[in-house]
Amino acid sequence: MSARSAELGLTERDIDEITAQAQAHPYANPQPVTEKALRSLLTQVLKGTLVQSH
Repeated sequence: MSARSAELGLTERDIDEITAQAQAHPYANPQPVTEKALRSLLTQVLKGTLVQSH
């Protein structure tokens, strides 16, 4: 089951806070998490336009 993040209450204003928290508390990840990439990912999720590959 999947749900757009907007349906879960995420708004564009939340992207700033989520991005700041992710940058302040980095964790091991196979690919670096940049602010630009995270903003892009969250925006796509918010709009429901994220393309998933299987």
